[in-house]
Amino acid sequence: MSRLGWFGVGVSILYILIIACLQHTKLAGIVSLSLNNFGDFLAGVLGPLGIFWLVLGFFQQGSELRNSIKALDLQTKELQQSVEQQKELAKATNEQLKLQQEEFSFTTGELTKSRAPKFVVSYLGFGQEASHWDDKKEVPLKHKIAFANVGGTACEVEIFLAYGALEPDEGPIVIWPQFETKQRVVELFASDTHGDSIQLHITYKDADGNEGLASRAFVRVSNGDHPKFEIH
Repeated sequence: MSRLGWFGVGVSILYILIIACLQHTKLAGIVSLSLNNFGDFLAGVLGPLGIFWLVLGFFQQGSELRNSIKALDLQTKELQQSVEQQKELAKATNEQLKLQQEEFSFTTGELTKSRAPKFVVSYLGFGQEASHWDDKKEVPLKHKIAFANVGGTACEVEIFLAYGALEPDEGPIVIWPQFETKQRVVELFASDTHGDSIQLHITYKDADGNEGLASRAFVRVSNGDHPKFEIH
């Protein structure tokens, strides 16, 4: 029971005792009262007490209402704190997911790079002159070029030189495994500069069927009857 309830009980007992003290000389005649008179007596005695308890009930309800409001305020604050915590948790989760996505993208990219074909092209110098050439004043030289695939397996590989045909011309290389090397020869005149640079292109498909292109420059580094070239 609340303090207000105990206060009401105490006041009620005190009130009854005061009434009993004031009317102790008339208590003996109460039993001889008729029912109507007895009811009037109870109404007169207990009416103020009933009003007192009614007022006390309003105060009790007000106190309980204030307590309920305080409890609701506390719940609201706790809910707000919970919402803020959920926001922070969601933010942290989003950041973690973002980091995981970046990690996944980086790993996927690195895996794709590791599986992608990678061609190394080297110039091996020139060999003998073309024997079938009639004009001996200017004979094309046979320049040797080496190709190596140091990346993933390549498919449907074709090699193009902007000037001159590569020999042997075997058509597209269907499968070019990793670390496999090949050699090609191109006939070029000593006086044929073409801006001192000839473009070399390698088209291919990787193991996933993605098309790729590798380009190099076949660059003249010396002139004369026996010029030399480098691959850039």
